[in-house]
Amino acid sequence: MTNYTTYEIEKLINFCLGYLRIPEVDIYVMYNDSILDRFSSKDIEIEALLYKNPIKSSYNLYVRKNLSNIKNVICHEMIHLKQYEDNRLYLDYKTGIFTWEGEEYKDIPYFERKWEKEAFSKERKLIKAYKLSAKKCPLS
Repeated sequence: MTNYTTYEIEKLINFCLGYLRIPEVDIYVMYNDSILDRFSSKDIEIEALLYKNPIKSSYNLYVRKNLSNIKNVICHEMIHLKQYEDNRLYLDYKTGIFTWEGEEYKDIPYFERKWEKEAFSKERKLIKAYKLSAKKCPLS
């Protein structure tokens, strides 16, 4: 990853968890381009993927090795985390079927997915709040 330390990523994740009022969760960040390539399509190269583990409130966050926009990517995925924790989003990785608010979707274009639209919309507010908090308390 370019220009980001593990500490900075953890700091951003912890801020997002607090801001979104997500209770105690475990997030394991891993760099794995091959997994992300499997979920990418001709429309979009997936930069990150949040995988909900079978263990309650446990997630794997796969990210590409060389990201320059890590803040955007982490904030976006934390919105998905909130969607998972609120039981609004579920992905069956074996079948590729998404369940969004009780409705099943398969093979829907990335930018037409309701959960992605929400994540893009809310990530901007989250990034702005993070930047503001960093200005107020840069050493925390």
